[in-house]
Amino acid sequence: MTTLEKLNQWLREPQRNYAEGLVLFDRLANKELVERYGVYFHSVAAVPAGAQHMTLLVAKLQRIAENISLNPLPYQQVLQAEYVSPSKPAATPAQPAPNAKDEAPAYIELAGGTKKFLEGDLPEEMSAKYGRIKELVPLMARLHADLSHAEGEEAATIADELCKLDDERRQLWDELDDWASDKDGSSTDDAGMQRSDVAKGIELTRNLKRLNDNIRTNRKAAEKYQAEGNAEAAAKALERLARYEQELADLEKQIADEEAAS
Repeated sequence: MTTLEKLNQWLREPQRNYAEGLVLFDRLANKELVERYGVYFHSVAAVPAGAQHMTLLVAKLQRIAENISLNPLPYQQVLQAEYVSPSKPAATPAQPAPNAKDEAPAYIELAGGTKKFLEGDLPEEMSAKYGRIKELVPLMARLHADLSHAEGEEAATIADELCKLDDERRQLWDELDDWASDKDGSSTDDAGMQRSDVAKGIELTRNLKRLNDNIRTNRKAAEKYQAEGNAEAAAKALERLARYEQELADLEKQIADEEAAS
């Protein structure tokens, strides 16, 4: 079976094999797509049909199939090659370890900006959390860019994934802040400022910005889906919007209560 035959067969199948689709993506995606989604797609070995990874992979391979039908010439050589099934589940590609000698010391400000730590001084568990945050930042930036020109099911999938990743990032920062508040990290000023109203203000500002950004994103998405007549995607966007608006209202009430008590 050629790669083209396998691509068409895979897209027609109601129960698709994620690893097989990943092989097709690796062979057919251009450099830009690989840079944008390669690490994300390879971050899991297998997923159920309705999972975010699978839905987005299907959308990208459908787009590739459309491009092939319009202009097959750039794909001709790989399409005629024999398709070889994956021998084992896809795994995250190994990344070379950075050379510490080539990097300046990286400080991380935690506990509302009142403590700072060298990245290398974090314990293993906290280091893993911070590493995950660093992975999320470029991935979310790419998804934000893709959302601006995505449509239909693909746009809904991207918006869902963005909200999921944003919640994960916030949870990780909260866990790092909780850990740091009880540790003796270097103070961010000469007076050795401890967790205070200033620190709380920094956290509140960060959360307000995050919530307002998410509200804007989902409001625009809902309006776009309604204009396209995509009721299901619009409903999901409105559900997310209501959740973030409620969270913002709760946060603003907390601020007002604290100001009234002061």
